[in-house]
Amino acid sequence: MATQPPLLRKLLILLGGVSAIVLVIILSFRLWIQPLVDQAVQLGLSQLHEQGYQVNYQKLKFHPLRREIVLRGASVSVDTAQVAGNYFTGELAELKIKLNQYPYWETDRFLAIQQIHLQNPVIRLHSSDTIYQTDESSKPLSYYALIQPFLDSLSIESIRIENGQLKQALSQKIRDTLVVSGINIALTDLYLDSLRSSTNQGLPTLASFNISLDSVRQMSKDSLYAFSVGAVEVDVLDKTIHIQDFQVQPTFNKDELITLFDQQHNQFAAKISSLKVTGIQLNQWVKSTQLRAQRISVDSAHLAIFKDKRLLQNRAVKPLLQTMLQSVPLAFQVDTIIVQASQIEYEERNGLSNRSGRISFDRLYASLYGATNIFSSQNTFEANIRAAFMNAGIFDLSLRVPLNSEQGYHQIRGELSQMHLDKLNPFLEPVAFASVKSGMLNKLTFEINADERISTGKAYFIYDDLKISLVNQEHPKNPAIREMLGTWVANWFVVKTDNPTRNQPLRVGQIYYERDPGRSVFSYWCYSLLSGLKASIGLSKPGEVTASTQAITKEEERPGLIKRIFKKSKN
Repeated sequence: MATQPPLLRKLLILLGGVSAIVLVIILSFRLWIQPLVDQAVQLGLSQLHEQGYQVNYQKLKFHPLRREIVLRGASVSVDTAQVAGNYFTGELAELKIKLNQYPYWETDRFLAIQQIHLQNPVIRLHSSDTIYQTDESSKPLSYYALIQPFLDSLSIESIRIENGQLKQALSQKIRDTLVVSGINIALTDLYLDSLRSSTNQGLPTLASFNISLDSVRQMSKDSLYAFSVGAVEVDVLDKTIHIQDFQVQPTFNKDELITLFDQQHNQFAAKISSLKVTGIQLNQWVKSTQLRAQRISVDSAHLAIFKDKRLLQNRAVKPLLQTMLQSVPLAFQVDTIIVQASQIEYEERNGLSNRSGRISFDRLYASLYGATNIFSSQNTFEANIRAAFMNAGIFDLSLRVPLNSEQGYHQIRGELSQMHLDKLNPFLEPVAFASVKSGMLNKLTFEINADERISTGKAYFIYDDLKISLVNQEHPKNPAIREMLGTWVANWFVVKTDNPTRNQPLRVGQIYYERDPGRSVFSYWCYSLLSGLKASIGLSKPGEVTASTQAITKEEERPGLIKRIFKKSKN
């Protein structure tokens, strides 16, 4: 038998010794170090449980060379009711923690972590059964208080959350949940320091904190609407939320509504190209679930409203603006809302016509101030709106609503510039069975003071050559018949052709309307204005207040009719 060369023999002995050492290390890791780490983690989690944090997992993996601890099948429950009035639970497929260095406990209870990576977490935010009272003077939540029982300071280089899901109960009365999927979160250089907690209110310092959502889709709880979002980007440090391509689409078409409902129902469809929220107060959201923001900017929005009046009218009491704001389940306060380059369409259909009537406000720009349902004695909601009415005349509207008014008082002022009145026919003919054959609106201004019972005010309706005829006169239920007796009578006896007429003072329409609680607040405004317009053109019913007259001064009687009309319209 041949002997092995000394060098080969030494090499085999060396390899055998190294293999034995590796085997001993592996066995030691498997039988000693891994269980020891598992016990240490369990001990730490038990201490968390004593403070209201409960974390469990199915499997733990420890990679000493990479300084990684991996928990799989983890679940978590955190009771934050004492500081936020709610608690959350959740689970995740994998939690990976990569330590910065050994030993991970640095000087004086300081924990440094290089990376935390969560995959497919599902977080459920629940409302606490206890209602905690908050006020403006209460202090914001100290985030340092969450780690104070365990650490003096915490440093994390990066935290990544991939494909997360959030489920939040909308209110204590409504048990349906709001589901948001596809959440991705990235934080860098998070640092919480005990020495700074007294000066910075226990807030962490961050280099960046970004949240994104991609292509979110959700059905409404009644399955009548589908909600979709193209993308959402949240910059927590900049306190901004940017939503792109938001859509609300009805799941049933307009002809199907009559088979779905017993009473009249407004159907909505909405598209918003860009919606940006800035100046969000995150402390108020975490502390009391209140959305407070400085500004909301809406760009290129389109809102379509359809009402099928072939159905019976819903006689339930409709709220005024104050009550509508209070009915929002989420407490909110937004200082300014800006809407630009948008459009609103209203479509209505009744059983007397084979087509729908349509009104549109195009190229709409609006500024809204003080939108909130957190009322105080000083809260007033104001809105200034400008749009192209029926893509023709420029319509300006201002609205002022004292939110603390118990009688629902509010004030409306409006102005509509010059336009051909036959632009109204797409709505008048199918709905009111009247058609404008000719007429030029020179200017319309109005002011309405309204509360929960009646509205009063004045309308200045300046127009020329107005001629109206009836449509579908043979129909016995034609609503226009109740206002006018026929085309010839309407044009020459009931409807005044001009306002002001030659050598006659301007007719000022007196607005007076008793609110129908079964109709919406927008219907209330329209019928209020209509009462003044009817008086201006001579359609007041017997016994009602008719249009008053406004004398023309000597200066206004100088030559130039058009000049006199426009000058008078400024008053």
